[in-house]
Amino acid sequence: MDRPDATLIANEFRHVARMLILSCRMWIARLRHGIHLPVSSLPEEDRQNLSAEIESLLVSHPLLWSHRSRPGGLDESSVFLQRVVDAMAGKDNGDPQPPTVESPLLAERDREGRMKTV
Repeated sequence: MDRPDATLIANEFRHVARMLILSCRMWIARLRHGIHLPVSSLPEEDRQNLSAEIESLLVSHPLLWSHRSRPGGLDESSVFLQRVVDAMAGKDNGDPQPPTVESPLLAERDREGRMKTV
């Protein structure tokens, strides 16, 4: 591809592919262990592997987001992934709605760009 943003496009496709693979792995784990059970009941090894991949996506997501999307939507976008990590750790509050952008949870991030929990 002969474009000034060819590298960015390739990185975006890789990121989306990683998200799709993660989604498939998550559903395979849930189908294997109980689709109606909470993700916190998945075997520890599955939860650790899936959480590690999500954490990796949470680091790369802001880097890619900043090239094409408005800054105000990043936290709203990232919170969905963070909620899965929290749910697997048993921190799920059962609220199907993501926190609002004004939430302090969304305002604080560690050095790697991951959201800090309060």
